[in-house]
Amino acid sequence: MICDCCEKEIKNKFEILLDENVAGMAVCQDCLNDNHENHVESQIEWLNNHTKKVREAIKNIHNKYGDTLSKLDD
Repeated sequence: MICDCCEKEIKNKFEILLDENVAGMAVCQDCLNDNHENHVESQIEWLNNHTKKVREAIKNIHNKYGDTLSKLDD
């Protein structure tokens, strides 16, 4: 598992934060103890970057298989 704050492999204790602003963020014990001020900002940036990738993948699937999928809907 990778820490969503420092992006390093989690090798010991960690917590999953369930606040509405961080949505299941995995944070290693080192990051939890360092009083890092921008954990939430880092998670929002991470989500924005991955959202773009997911949207692009969906668009590619639609472009490639759109005709077939529309026939299945009928």
